[in-house]
Amino acid sequence: MALIKDGFWGIVSGAEAAPEEGAAREKFIFRRDKALATIVLAVDPSLLYLIGADPKNPAIVWKVLADQFQRNKWENKLELKRKLFSLRLADDSAVQDHIKAMIEIFDALSVIDKPMKEEDRVVYLLASLPEHYNVLVTALEASAEVPALAVVTERLLYEESKMRSRTAETSQEEALIGRSKRFPFRCHYCHKPGHMKKDCSEYAKVRGHVLSSRDKKGKTGAVFKVTISTDNSDSESTAWWYSMLGLQIHTVRTDGY
Repeated sequence: MALIKDGFWGIVSGAEAAPEEGAAREKFIFRRDKALATIVLAVDPSLLYLIGADPKNPAIVWKVLADQFQRNKWENKLELKRKLFSLRLADDSAVQDHIKAMIEIFDALSVIDKPMKEEDRVVYLLASLPEHYNVLVTALEASAEVPALAVVTERLLYEESKMRSRTAETSQEEALIGRSKRFPFRCHYCHKPGHMKKDCSEYAKVRGHVLSSRDKKGKTGAVFKVTISTDNSDSESTAWWYSMLGLQIHTVRTDGY
């Protein structure tokens, strides 16, 4: 993979010939030596005997190693193609990991065969996506030209982040609905379903407002706000209950009666 990344594969595969003379030849020799160094440094020291004491040509070194370790070319190609065709993005898999796995197969095929075109890589990648990416795939198909692999990767990662956000929001809503179904009664304080008065957040706020004071007898009390109905109409009036530690409760009417 390093040979392809650094642009040396043409020299190693023999597809790129050395110029006859001039600066172009000097540049070719420089790149050839770097390709040779890349190969030799990647070989385990215990196997250096295979390439000789002083190798000169990276193409020859590569052929020796390929003959020694690489299996039949078409057999390798068949196995890699099978992996590529069967590779699918699972619902619980990360898009980044899926793309990385596909690129590894693309690069392996490029080594044993001719380099795979970028548009072919994009097509294989889009074909490996599950149905919930169909909207994105359709949008990309509307382009006049096949988009670059980097663009497709960026769009996929963005789409994945949106899907995860929607999933998180849906999970929260389902949790709230489920809790409401488990406890179908209404709170006696806020009149909302799904919880009891003792678990009511609004009641806790009022109750936590200490309003605790010490009177002349040294008793401490807490004030709680409640709403009572004075008649059959929609109007309501407010009363304050003063709850003493001695469990004595006093009700004060504020509706004029």
